Amino acid sequence: MALLSVESLRKSFGGVHATRDISFEVQKGQIVGVIGPNGAGKTTLFNLITGFIRPDGGRVVFGGRDITGLRPDHVARLGIARTFQIAEPMNGLTVQESVRVNSYAREGLARRAADEVAREAVERVGLTAKRHVLSSGLTAAERHRLEFAKALASAPRIILLDEIAAGLWPEEQNEIARLIGECADRDGIAFLIVEHKLAFMIAVAHSAIVVNFGEKIAEGSPSQVLSQPSVIQAYLGSEVA
Repeated sequence: MALLSVESLRKSFGGVHATRDISFEVQKGQIVGVIGPNGAGKTTLFNLITGFIRPDGGRVVFGGRDITGLRPDHVARLGIARTFQIAEPMNGLTVQESVRVNSYAREGLARRAADEVAREAVERVGLTAKRHVLSSGLTAAERHRLEFAKALASAPRIILLDEIAAGLWPEEQNEIARLIGECADRDGIAFLIVEHKLAFMIAVAHSAIVVNFGEKIAEGSPSQVLSQPSVIQAYLGSEVA
C-alpha cells in the first residue's frame, strides 16, 4: 500500500482549472519530484494535500486513511509536513524556539522533550551554531535549513518541499540533497518536491511527475520525463540544455 495516494484530484478557481484529475502515489522512503512551469498547479497541489484548500473532486489518501479536506493541523499530526516557497521566520523567536513550535505537532510532547526534539532537528540541518540567534536574522540559505528543521521536528512520514533549493549556491544545494537522501534512506521519510532547478531534481529524485495547466502529462524517472520531446517543447525549452 502506498504511503500517499492522490486520486483524480481536481480544483478550479473562477473557471480556471488549477488541477485536473491528477493522480500519483508516493511510497515510504521515496523521493518524488513535481516538475512544471510557473502556474502549472504545483503549489495548489501541495495546498490540496495539506488541507489549506479543499478539492472540488478526487481524494487524498495517507497511510490508508482518506484525509481529503482535513484541516492543516490535523494533516500535520498524521505525519505530513511541508515547507513554503517563501520562508517567513517567526518574529521574536530564535531558531531553537521556531523549531520547537513545530515539535508540538507530536501528540503529548512535554516541554523538555520538545526542546530535545528541536535541538536534534537544528543539529541535523547544520544550524547548531545559530540555534540561539533570532530566526529573522538568518540568511536566505539558513532560512531554508530552518524550514527543513521545522518539518523534521514534527515527526513526519512525508515532507513536501516547495523550492527548497531556491537561491542556494551549488554546494548548499548538494548539502540539502544529501540531507534529503539521508532522511529517506535512514528514516524512511518520503518526499514530494517542487523544484525549478532541474539538475537538483535529477540528482535527488527517484521519480518525477510533470504538470502543466493543472494536468499530469508525464511520469517516470527524472531523466526519462525530461528527455520526452513533448515535455521539452511544452514546458522546459532551453532549461534542459
